Amino acid sequence: MEVTRHDLIAYKLLNMNSSSVLGMQKRGFTLIEIVIVLVLLGILGVVGAKMISGSVYTNQMISNENQAYSSARYALERMSRNIREIQNTGVLQVNIWTSTELKFQITGPQIDSSVPFYVDFIYNPATGILSMSYSGKLSNGTVYDGTLHPLGKNLSNPSGIFNYYYNVGIDTAGADTVAASSTASINYVSVNLNIKPTPTINSALSLSTLIDIYNK
Repeated sequence: MEVTRHDLIAYKLLNMNSSSVLGMQKRGFTLIEIVIVLVLLGILGVVGAKMISGSVYTNQMISNENQAYSSARYALERMSRNIREIQNTGVLQVNIWTSTELKFQITGPQIDSSVPFYVDFIYNPATGILSMSYSGKLSNGTVYDGTLHPLGKNLSNPSGIFNYYYNVGIDTAGADTVAASSTASINYVSVNLNIKPTPTINSALSLSTLIDIYNK
């Protein structure tokens, strides 16, 4: 069989194409390509980390606020219930009534009347902690020794939480609001709690209540 010039040229072209394809298949990534990929991966990692960190930070802040708000609401409800139980024998049995402490005597079927039973709420502006204690004896024989227990924390009231009124108008800042001048003139007790779980993170929340002592 005779090999023509045309056949030789076609054979050489076929060998050249095969060598080129094999060369391309063996060719790897260049250093520049690897560096570019690493840089892009680094940027994506930094952005992703910031997004996750921001989400965790926000969730923690919301969680702190919710816990502090719930704790303050519980404290207000507990205080309101006890303050409405102040014993009244013609004169309210209130022993201490300052902006940071309210101590009074209560009575009721659950109290052993042979022993005075006292409730004491104390707020410490330096620590932001509100504490309470019971001292006396219940009708079932349980004795309380006056040990203080935390009722609320993370409070940011600079001076006190209690105010006492003889009469109140539409709001306690009105001209027709009259402050109590003695225990005999205390008809209303207002409690205001400012909550700030983390001073550098959370914004302050405020809860308040006005307790009508004679509205049982």
